[in-house]
Amino acid sequence: MNVVRAAGMAEIALGLFSFIIPVKFYTFAMKLFTPDVSPPFSMEAVLYTTLVLALPGVVLLINGVALLAISSSPGTSSVSLSRGGVRAVESQPYIRTRHEILGKEVYDRKGRYYGRVVDAEVTPEGEVKSFTTKRSGRSHTFSAEQIESSDEVVLVRV
Repeated sequence: MNVVRAAGMAEIALGLFSFIIPVKFYTFAMKLFTPDVSPPFSMEAVLYTTLVLALPGVVLLINGVALLAISSSPGTSSVSLSRGGVRAVESQPYIRTRHEILGKEVYDRKGRYYGRVVDAEVTPEGEVKSFTTKRSGRSHTFSAEQIESSDEVVLVRV
């Protein structure tokens, strides 16, 4: 997490530093507007250009703050995206278990193939609560109690 914190601080510093360009542009462009001679562009053009030049700095600041917020979360955790696109802070056992079970083939004792695991509900401690398989457009959901073995393939009781 120290690396994430350092990256956040670096992005904030770079974001603040990048505001020098729009400020310099604005001060230079405003010097061109004198009572005697008007430049070939309007005041709105200067303002819009200044805003566009400031956007990268704003993005860097937002990213830096987000990285600092992530690095200050309690415990050893990482950020991932769930299927719905919602950000969630998840524990290492959770991530390890999901990584191990997703994609495994699922069979029962009679040799029936149910497909590959496409989704799993896992507790923060890394215990599988349930999982879903998919084969030829059909889905099957199994509870943790139905798992007999999960070495190379998942063997379930049906």
